[in-house]
Amino acid sequence: MTNSEKKYYNKKFMPPYMQKWNIAMAVMTLVWFVGFVVAFIVSAFVVPEQNLTPIIAIAFLIVLIVLCIVIVAVQVTFNKKLINQRKQELEKEYTEMSLEEAQTALLARGVITENGVVIPSMAGGGEVVPNLPFKDLTVYMFSANVCTKVLTVVSFCDKQGNVMAEYLVDRELYNYVQKAGFDIMYYGGSNMIFGDKGAFVKKVIKTRNSKGTGYAFIGGAVGAMLSQQAKDETPEMEAVLRVLRKENI
Repeated sequence: MTNSEKKYYNKKFMPPYMQKWNIAMAVMTLVWFVGFVVAFIVSAFVVPEQNLTPIIAIAFLIVLIVLCIVIVAVQVTFNKKLINQRKQELEKEYTEMSLEEAQTALLARGVITENGVVIPSMAGGGEVVPNLPFKDLTVYMFSANVCTKVLTVVSFCDKQGNVMAEYLVDRELYNYVQKAGFDIMYYGGSNMIFGDKGAFVKKVIKTRNSKGTGYAFIGGAVGAMLSQQAKDETPEMEAVLRVLRKENI
């Protein structure tokens, strides 16, 4: 994900309370750091005779502990709120419908034919609709957390793994893929999509957050950059971003 995409999707997908909290957290951390740097400088160079350094150091640690407790507590609260919000969104979007209803809708949209999955890149407006027969079809599902938004992509591939068509999962695709009897390859926690939506959302978010944690020991900007790269360069994130870019979302 490029920096411009991250800014765009943060603005598009991230709830206002998370955006405000991220700003507040950065401001609190900056004020804490700058405040105590100034205090140490004043202690050392302005009033050295008062020997305030030990007091400032103790206050520094106490405020750090309090700040960490506040950040963790608020982050946990907002994470619960976010998971519940995303759960409710998915429950509303992925409501039940019969296989026949889903097939009819997808036929009308030109996603499938009676014989297979339409290949959009080969569609030329002729009478013969290019499709990948169901018997030659391999289905992959990818779920990723894009700036707090949990999105799932279904990729229809040939037996060699070449992508013939792929879409963000909506109500029709959700019910169709679930009930059509496909053998599905799952990535990024998508294996839980047909169960409890809260557990699914937690799994997807946890899966992304766990990527790149091994780079934490490096620290600093380099460690953060490598960790972010590891989070973005996963099959599930690449598939979701590919579809978002294609659909201009």
